[in-house]
Amino acid sequence: MTIGIGSDLKTAEIEYSRSLPVKVLAADEFSVQSLMKLGLTEYEARIYVVLVKMGPRNASEISFLGKVPRPKTYGAIRGLESKGLLRIVTGKPERYMAVSPMTS
Repeated sequence: MTIGIGSDLKTAEIEYSRSLPVKVLAADEFSVQSLMKLGLTEYEARIYVVLVKMGPRNASEISFLGKVPRPKTYGAIRGLESKGLLRIVTGKPERYMAVSPMTS
């Protein structure tokens, strides 16, 4: 009897843990779509969401976390910089941080 209850709880925990990333991903996609409606490209929007949520990152991390092809990452970074939405943090490696639209 205890085994059955434990199994049910474990199943519930597994289902919950599987649904959580999906909800987070859906929220990220909603943010990306909203930013695109405001004039950002898809890659710029993905990068901006990553930087807002995760803080300063290097290009490799941004590419991986934002699911942006590595060759497209630098162009999108430059686009965000030209729009005043991203700041370069000097160092090795170079890091990038989001800038609030209110201060840009």
